[in-house]
Amino acid sequence: MKTRVICAVVIVTLCAIQALAQVGVWKNYTSMQDVRGIARNGTMIWAVTSGGLFSWKEGSEEFTKYTNADGLQSTNLTAVAIDKNGDVWTGAATGIIHVYSPATNTWRFVPDIANSNQTNKQINSLVVSGDTLLICSGFGLSVFRIKQFQFGDTYTKFGTLANVRVSVSSAALHDGKI
Repeated sequence: MKTRVICAVVIVTLCAIQALAQVGVWKNYTSMQDVRGIARNGTMIWAVTSGGLFSWKEGSEEFTKYTNADGLQSTNLTAVAIDKNGDVWTGAATGIIHVYSPATNTWRFVPDIANSNQTNKQINSLVVSGDTLLICSGFGLSVFRIKQFQFGDTYTKFGTLANVRVSVSSAALHDGKI
């Protein structure tokens, strides 16, 4: 009987210690004040910052913050766009592209630019047009097919500047042309 009581006390104590320890729970405290880009999807506003991504529901005080503890591979974000499915695309100074699906609360990543041998990999702007994502970066312009989740062409030289690599800050599509 005495052994059972001691075992019960030990088990309860161990459970209490583990509950207090919260093993595996991480919190990041990054600054969200340096907003570098915003995108809107209905009443939801998405903003990229030097400290990660946050969303705000218009007309409320509902903010949700996303950092590397929440799925981002880089918190130094520089560009944001939303596709026709409501997925949020963010680009980072490192060249990584994050794709967040609010509907499923899941992340996907496009590491190709970050893993490339280019020197300036920063994503300056993301432009969505239908099933196409234009990625404006420090070394040129890349075309990404959203449905296939793969790259098309990448342009690093333009017109008479054929011998000079150009940092692309923004792009637009008009009548099917960039």
